[in-house]
Formats: sequence, structure tokens, C-alpha cells
Amino acid sequence: SLSTFSSHMTNIVEILAAADERTLVIFDELGAGTDPVEGAALAISIIEESRSLGAMVAATTHYAELKVYAMKTPGVENASCEFDVSTLRPTYRLLIGIPGRSNAFAIAARIGLAEHVISHARDLVAGENVRFEDLLDNLERNRQEMEKEKARAIEYRRETEELSKKARELEAQYRKERDRMMADAKAEAQRIIDETQRESGRILADLSALRDRTGLTAEEINAARTMAGTGMNQMRKKNNVEPPKIVVPPLARDLVAGDTVEVVKSGVKATVLAPADSKGMVKLKAGIMNLTVNKKELRLVDAPKVKLPEVQVNITRTGGASADMSLDLRGMAADEALIELDQYLDHAARANLTSVTIIHGKGTGKLRDAVQARLRQTRVVKSFRLGRYGEGESGVTVVELR
Repeated sequence: SLSTFSSHMTNIVEILAAADERTLVIFDELGAGTDPVEGAALAISIIEESRSLGAMVAATTHYAELKVYAMKTPGVENASCEFDVSTLRPTYRLLIGIPGRSNAFAIAARIGLAEHVISHARDLVAGENVRFEDLLDNLERNRQEMEKEKARAIEYRRETEELSKKARELEAQYRKERDRMMADAKAEAQRIIDETQRESGRILADLSALRDRTGLTAEEINAARTMAGTGMNQMRKKNNVEPPKIVVPPLARDLVAGDTVEVVKSGVKATVLAPADSKGMVKLKAGIMNLTVNKKELRLVDAPKVKLPEVQVNITRTGGASADMSLDLRGMAADEALIELDQYLDHAARANLTSVTIIHGKGTGKLRDAVQARLRQTRVVKSFRLGRYGEGESGVTVVELR
């Protein structure tokens, strides 16, 4: 029968005869079973022949010559399976570019072969082989160190990415919180401005009423209004709050006495007392208040009433009377105020008034509730509502009479 080497060679002859560029050839321990020097030379030659035929080759070997050949030859690469000498077990990691070691001495020592036997074996190894094995040892140590460095670099990159992610999240959270605080601050500033503006409106309304009683001029009232507006602008600027954008369309025509207009910024409706003067200022009456407003701030609500031809009418009125346009109940107890209210509404109805104002103040709201409850029960009352901005707001009730 053929020897192991002869059997291998017989198979290799048949493989080379059939190999072409579509062939994958796998050799196990190529060149084994004969003299190592000749076996290594044959192995290299067979690999070269297989490559020249276009075949792809994978060969296992323990020959150092084949490892050196792979290092020096373009298109040929060393590879090895990692082996843990401490456990005498493979790790099943394929290392591309790293030639394998036999680990014969290390394995023998782990198994228990006497050290002097192993030492003597080392002395018997040719110097060139020793240098090659030492080179492989250095390569393995360098590879392992590089693996550790790579693992540390990967961990460092992971930690860096995690820190970067947390930093981005903190920045986003900071921006969100900053925006929220700025929005809250602006909202609070706007609330203060609005409250101050309402208080300013009440003061100006009181000034207008006071003008009628004390003789203050319209210029003095407007000066106070201008000061209040300037204060609002300064407060907005200080708190970085933009004033509300209110677009008032131009009037379609000139205003005349009797027109009903709306002060756009406040929503107060008023009656025109006189056309605009040379400066564009218009005198208005809103409830019990007289106002002077620039026509640019007004919107026409109703067309002027058409004056009907005068007709001679004789009317006989029984029990006619006159009454004020408003009733001030502030400071009164509820029972006392309701008596005054009943008497006043009776006088107002007999005086043919169509709209009156009941001043009850804000306070706790008890007097207001009592007044409005009585209004619901009074026959001469058509409807009623709380005052608007410029009329006294919730401190007054405007009553429409039948």
C-alpha cells in the first residue's frame, strides 16, 4: 500500500490536473509525511502551481518556511487560530495576518514534561528557527497589546459618545428651561403692564369725570393720558415685552356728531360729540365719561342717523320727571342701596331715559350681586351688563330701560 506521503501526492496530482479559475483547493498539512525541508519546498511549489491555474487555495501547515513564504508573497496571507496556552484550549478566533505557532514547548511544559528535557529540546532547534519563533512571540505579544489598546479605545469612545449625548441633552434641557423662564417672565411682565394699564384707564376715567366737576381742560386730561402711555412703553421696554400689534383701518369718512365709534385699543363704544379738530382729536362720550381720542384709534360702528323731517307733534305727558344718568350706591348697605335703586329706576323710567349706569364698586361683589338680582325683578329693566373698559368695568352695571 502507498505511504501517507504517496497517497497525498496521488490526490494532489489529480487536483492539479482538474484545477482552474473556478476551483477552491483546500490542503491539510501540505507537504507532511516526508523530510521537512523537502516537504516545505514541495508545499510552496504546489501552492504556486495552484495559483497559476487560477485556483483559490487554503492550506494548513506547521512548516515555518510556508509562514515566511506567506509573509513575503503578494496575494498570500498568513492566518491562525488563537490558542490559549494557559488552558490548552483554542479560543476559536481566526487571526488574519498573524502566522500560527506550534506552542509545542509551552504545551509540553503545561502537561508536565521535565524542564530540563524542554530546555535541551530548545538547544537542539536550529538558530534560524529560534529567531523565527521569537519573532512570532513578539508578534503575538504586540497583537495582544494592540487588542487591549483597541478595547480601551472602543471603551473610551463609548464613554465619550455617552458624555457627548448627556451634554447635548443637558444643553437642550437648559435651553428649554431658559425659554420657559423667559416666557414666564414676559407673561408676568405683560400681566403687570395690563393691570397697570387698566388702573391707568380707571384713573383717566376718574380724571375725565373730575374734569366735568372741577374744570380740568382736555389738554390736561390728554397730558395725563400721554404720561400713562409713556409709562407703559417704558415698562414694556424694561421687561422686553412687545406691545400688542393692533391694526386700525382708516375711517371711511369724516366723523360727525352723533356717530357711534369704538376705541379699538380698549373696545369701549362711545358717541361722537364733535368732529375731529385740526390735530385729529375727537371728543367722545362713553356712558358718564367724556373722552378725547385721536381719530386714528377709532372705528366707525354705526352710520349717522338720518335726520327725519320735523313734524309738529303735541304730546301731553303726565307725571314727567328728570333723573341723572347714573346712581352711585357705593358705601351703602344692601337694603339701603336697593331702596335707592328702586326709587332711581322709577324716576329714570318716568324721565324716559333709555340707558343708565349703576355705580356699586368692586369690593367683595355682594352689593353688585344684590343690585343685579333686583334688576332681574324690575319690570322697567330691558337688559343690563357690567361696564366695559373705560366705563368702570365690574365696578358699574349699565342698564337698558324699556
